Amino acid sequence: MAHDWLSDPLLYQLAAPVIQVAYGIAGNAADRLVCSGIGRIRNAIRNGAITSESNHDLQRAARRAYLNATLIMATHAGDDAAPRAIREELRGLDRSVPAATTDQFEEFLNPGEVFRARLMEILESDLIAWGATRRPSIERMARDGWHHNGAACHWVSLVSVHFMEEIKSNQRVSNIFTAHMLAGMNLEEFTRHFETIHGKLDRMEGKIDQILDIVKPPDTGPVIRLDAPPVNFVPRLEELDWLHQQLAQPGASLLHGEPGSGKSTLALHFAHNTAASGLRSVIWIFCGPHRGAEPVGVELASRLPNFNKEAPPEDQIEQARNWLRHAGALLVLDDAWEESLSSLNPGPPANVLYTSRNRYFAGLPWDRALHIEGFKPPETEQLIERRLPGWLAGHREPWLAFAAQVEHLPIALDVAADLLARSPLPVLEAIAQLSEMVLASGRLALFQEAAGMHPEPARRLLAAISVCSPAGAWLPLAAEVAGLELQEAWPVIESLARTALVRTIDRDQSLFGIHAVLRDWLHKDLASGLHQAHTGALIRRFSQWEEDWQDCTRLLGEVEPALRWLAVHNPDRHGSLAFNVLSHGLRTGHLLAAYNAMESARQLAEQLGDRAGLQASYGNQALILKAWGRLEEAMALLKQQEAICTELGDRAGLQRSYGNQALILQDWGRLEEAMALLKKQEAICTELGDRAGLARCYGNQGLLFRELNDLAQAREKLTAALDLFTQLGMPREIEQTGQNLDNLDGPDSAADQAASGQS
Repeated sequence: MAHDWLSDPLLYQLAAPVIQVAYGIAGNAADRLVCSGIGRIRNAIRNGAITSESNHDLQRAARRAYLNATLIMATHAGDDAAPRAIREELRGLDRSVPAATTDQFEEFLNPGEVFRARLMEILESDLIAWGATRRPSIERMARDGWHHNGAACHWVSLVSVHFMEEIKSNQRVSNIFTAHMLAGMNLEEFTRHFETIHGKLDRMEGKIDQILDIVKPPDTGPVIRLDAPPVNFVPRLEELDWLHQQLAQPGASLLHGEPGSGKSTLALHFAHNTAASGLRSVIWIFCGPHRGAEPVGVELASRLPNFNKEAPPEDQIEQARNWLRHAGALLVLDDAWEESLSSLNPGPPANVLYTSRNRYFAGLPWDRALHIEGFKPPETEQLIERRLPGWLAGHREPWLAFAAQVEHLPIALDVAADLLARSPLPVLEAIAQLSEMVLASGRLALFQEAAGMHPEPARRLLAAISVCSPAGAWLPLAAEVAGLELQEAWPVIESLARTALVRTIDRDQSLFGIHAVLRDWLHKDLASGLHQAHTGALIRRFSQWEEDWQDCTRLLGEVEPALRWLAVHNPDRHGSLAFNVLSHGLRTGHLLAAYNAMESARQLAEQLGDRAGLQASYGNQALILKAWGRLEEAMALLKQQEAICTELGDRAGLQRSYGNQALILQDWGRLEEAMALLKKQEAICTELGDRAGLARCYGNQGLLFRELNDLAQAREKLTAALDLFTQLGMPREIEQTGQNLDNLDGPDSAADQAASGQS
């Protein structure tokens, strides 16, 4: 069995003093590990396990491990000076290092004033040697959460890996280390001196705080975002052991195998175990087909503290990567298909675990990827024993024979166990029936039989879940698709969740899911016609988004597949959903969902040759690009919108394009050009009798006159805009324009907002 470096105190044994500093920063629990390590090393010295001829080898191995691990950290922190200084010291370690005496080494590790002073000397010399760029990165790591969420401990575990590599490559150091560990098992002396040592460490930590000017964050604990743990989990010890080894080496790892082999279940169980340790944050994201780095990265950002949903996707993703890296978190990306997802890897000291059907996903080396196959026979026996206690004793051989037929795949075995539990036949006959079923029609026949054993409402709900988001179906939506009242759906879903057909993702949020294998079968057999019900339910809900905006926000993950289906099967209703999603996104700040809805509308308009629809999608995408600060891209789309509107004689679309172009020109400081376009917009709105457009135009002219230092004109235009908005009964615009008037004589304020952004 491989060791879990993050939870086994006996393996926190590094001798390098600066490693002990990292422990001191990490908190009281880690301080105890420091004391334990010091005690074991001192015992080893006194027992003769480390001699005057050999102790310098152990020191050098520890120092090399520390430097190698810190080189990785410094590189990912963006330091320039640190890597050069570290590599220079590593080259120096390759040259001859004079041996120290036993007395010197014992003094070096003595947990008294000499020890503390030596720690400070090494830390300060490192900070000086690495230059000014190193200090801000250390401070940033501290402020962003290493003190309480365990990132420092994970950094030390990275050092542990390098230290073990040093030991394995040097037989002499290996012998010293083994003797030290054996001697260190006796901790009586450490126990006697614990209070003294711990007090010294407390004072040492205070000194470190002074050196680094660290501002410690509040003790909020790790961030945990996980699906509900798997039920009836059968431990797969070798695979879990491999995962623990990967966790000790920050970076990316992969579980790959065919659908139904248990990759996701294994990863979810491991993620819950990691979260239970309390040492690190753990985030779980379902990916699935058609989901690349951008939508998954934005969803990831939404699960982390200080999420800014209105920021550009690339900024949200970078913020998420920085947070994960500084927190030393574990990120699990389940069912990864798109190669772009590998760009979400934050780098050390964080870990990423992918599950995928693709062995070569993310191009990971062989030692970072594990093929997940079916259960081993003992695991197959455990599964049936958990589902049917005592049953196995009389039926082991026929059960194992059947398991071999389905290649011991966990999902197939789980469904078969449920069928056996429900079957009215004698056991041997029931097993024989399952075998014949699989021989005749393959493994999918098991799912068909299992679904058939439920009443018709349950089968409808199961099929409805299969057409909802693979990341999890929201029960109120699934019930509507199935034609059930919500109060009817709850007992049905509870019944399904007790079988292998449905898993509970988050009961409090009413989220339930089904396995990909079952989803594929349901799409072919039971879900015919339900896609139309699914898209109809979304169209109805989003048509009322202003009243039910929170529920619509829950359903944003359902929109893209629904739009794809509508584009093929019912393009006439596509625009209704797409433009309501746009309105919801612009109002609530979910801009990526709004942008993607307009991208779907753009693609459909191009396919149908719909020039009017194309210009509208260009204009609305430009609004979002402008909000993200991508002004050149926004202006390019607005110019295309202008050209199409001119070609079609669409005056209403043209005035909107002029108004939005003017806002970008204003951002660029081209104020006279901006005013010229606003005058064009004003003329068209007057011609068309478009009072709302005219009010927005006046509001934007008012803000532009303010920038031109013509406050009288600014007040006149803003007042005219406020009068029109009041007549039209537009409360948000009234409030916004009123704030702009209030700020007219004061300093620039965040309350000043453009009255345009017309969709």
